[in-house]
Amino acid sequence: MNRFLQIWLVCFAVACGSSDKGLDPEEIPTFSEGDILLTDAAQRALFRIHPGTGDRTVVTDRIGGVPRQIARDANGDLLIALSESSLPIVLRFDVRTGDLFIVSSSGSPVDPNVPIIGSGPAFLGPVGLVRETSGQLIVGDQPSATIFRVDPDSGDRAVVSGPGRGDGPPFTGRIKQFALEADGNLLLVVGSVSQGGEGRIFRIDPDSGDRTVVSGPEMGEGPRLMDPEGIVLNSLNTIFVTDIGQAAVIQIDPISGDRTIISSPFMGEGELPDIPSGLAFNILDQLLVADRTVIYRVDISTGDRTVISAPIIGQGEPFLVADDIFVIKN
Repeated sequence: MNRFLQIWLVCFAVACGSSDKGLDPEEIPTFSEGDILLTDAAQRALFRIHPGTGDRTVVTDRIGGVPRQIARDANGDLLIALSESSLPIVLRFDVRTGDLFIVSSSGSPVDPNVPIIGSGPAFLGPVGLVRETSGQLIVGDQPSATIFRVDPDSGDRAVVSGPGRGDGPPFTGRIKQFALEADGNLLLVVGSVSQGGEGRIFRIDPDSGDRTVVSGPEMGEGPRLMDPEGIVLNSLNTIFVTDIGQAAVIQIDPISGDRTIISSPFMGEGELPDIPSGLAFNILDQLLVADRTVIYRVDISTGDRTVISAPIIGQGEPFLVADDIFVIKN
């Protein structure tokens, strides 16, 4: 039995109340290009949504912690940041076996049975997650306002940016989701400090850790970012952000930082936005948004919203609190 499997058995027997290590062969899901993956923070589950029918399949509901942003490893495995303080880890879902493995962990402040995987500074509540072209993982830790680089093989952690590392304005709000620019720079969503405040989009140099504000109160014109959440780039490097503070999708110029609302309760027809969170482009370059119990497609030119999966659209168990979505692209 390999080391990661042993660790999984110990940790998840405690965290999930079961020592069953994986799925039965007939239960292991297969992923196709265009499939939509979604993390559900309420059910602590990972869903797969068929892009045509909206049908929902629970990939796994034995995650143990609160799943947040999704990434994909070079071999196709799924990587998930878990933000709960009792289980602050980066998790791997093996797409061939259905097994769950801990990629990196600095233990748990409340559960001594959660093992330490990898060396380096501790993270307390990973939220953001993106994979660099080198294969290394970038993890945003919300409680410590720190950005880590994680080796996916050893689990070792090193600070990329945050208190004491990198020049530029600090992350004064809540760290949320990442996107990776074509040149390797990181884009990070940072929410507002308090209700009525403003959020920011940061650009981070992955080598020096230096931080600059791409868009926010001090950069760019247009409607303010009340409480930005999710982020994605299109093929032209244009930034799209969800803003839960105003139930909107906002387009941002990556150079000027100028902001334009493209869809909101007051712009576009169709499903009324509620709490838009994760967003992604599908294989047809259409913008998809996860909004609590619904996934809808947004027409960038008109703001119109077309539901593709919801409790009454598509079959299968409904998701309850959507966080991030990720589209399988081969």
